[in-house]
Amino acid sequence: MKKVFCVVLIFTIFSCKKEVVLLPMSHTTVLKDIKDHSPVYMFLKMNNLDTLVKVNKQNTISSTNWVFNIDKRLPLKLVIPEIKKL
Repeated sequence: MKKVFCVVLIFTIFSCKKEVVLLPMSHTTVLKDIKDHSPVYMFLKMNNLDTLVKVNKQNTISSTNWVFNIDKRLPLKLVIPEIKKL
């Protein structure tokens, strides 16, 4: 039992990723509460000097409202094509 616990603990520790998303803040809200939503995160990925968008597609559920959390460092010319792909 101890071995199983240790293996599960090790997998849990190594499976965690630390990805930083800088989200823009707003003082006004359009909608106060959203029911049945699934967040879609768009991360900034730097590959040498290239700026890339990394989309977390695992959270998208087709029958829910999608809330896009887009890193504020990403330019719109990269974000809009990724949204169209979804």
